[in-house]
Amino acid sequence: DDYQTIGAGVFDGLKPMVGAEIELTLTLPDGSLRSYTMAATGENGQTQITIDPIQAEKGTLIPFQVCITNLPDSRFCTSDEYIIWDE
Repeated sequence: DDYQTIGAGVFDGLKPMVGAEIELTLTLPDGSLRSYTMAATGENGQTQITIDPIQAEKGTLIPFQVCITNLPDSRFCTSDEYIIWDE
């Protein structure tokens, strides 16, 4: 029943990238996808979003992917996951 905050940082080497547009896609326990558009990265190259609680059993892994959507020649994505701790 808790909200989850997911953050993303975008850097060119050590230099923060300002204005990167990020799309977050969660894979829910039933296999469906839920997508969110995150705020553009700020001066520090970072952004975050708080998502609604996901009803799932304790110990359930929630895979997610974050993609930079406004790169000139490509779309860069990375994946991670978090675990449901509360029932």
